[in-house]
Amino acid sequence: YLNSTIGGLTFTSGTVTVDGQVLEQGHLKAGNHLIVAKGGEAMLSLDESRVDLFLREGAEISLDSIDTVTLAKGDLWVRVDPNSGYFGISTPHGQVEVHGTTFGVSVDEKETRVEIAAGKVSVSNSAGNDFIEPGMGATLVGQDQSPSLHPTNGDVTPAWATDIFDRAAVEKVKRFFPSAAPKS
Repeated sequence: YLNSTIGGLTFTSGTVTVDGQVLEQGHLKAGNHLIVAKGGEAMLSLDESRVDLFLREGAEISLDSIDTVTLAKGDLWVRVDPNSGYFGISTPHGQVEVHGTTFGVSVDEKETRVEIAAGKVSVSNSAGNDFIEPGMGATLVGQDQSPSLHPTNGDVTPAWATDIFDRAAVEKVKRFFPSAAPKS
């Protein structure tokens, strides 16, 4: 897949760099490295919209292949079509494997946190593997400590992810139907 298009950058606000170059929209390839600057946000679509990724300011992600990314740090919200196959996220603290779902991953220097809105994911590292479902979350502290599971408040979709989706939808309307778009 290296150097072949695996998806697209469909929406940005603020500064988003792809391999060091500022990009607002465009094709993405395996091997691309994206950084969302302070105050920025981005929406990516991979594998013909099978996977949508919402990145918050401070996120740093590498596109390893059409079905695998590495989140070095920051916040990522993910939607994967149900029953559409494998999608995985590597972090410094472990791996998250999708089983058709919507979920969030946050990475900082100490831990990786995962929360599920729908479907099921597995979290794993060298110390263990667990499945989590809606209403549950998991924390990975290091490769040598088993994932710890905890209940969540139920509605885990963060406002920042919903806001990115809403702004992306408005931008799309503005492009295709300028006279019908909401006035800013």
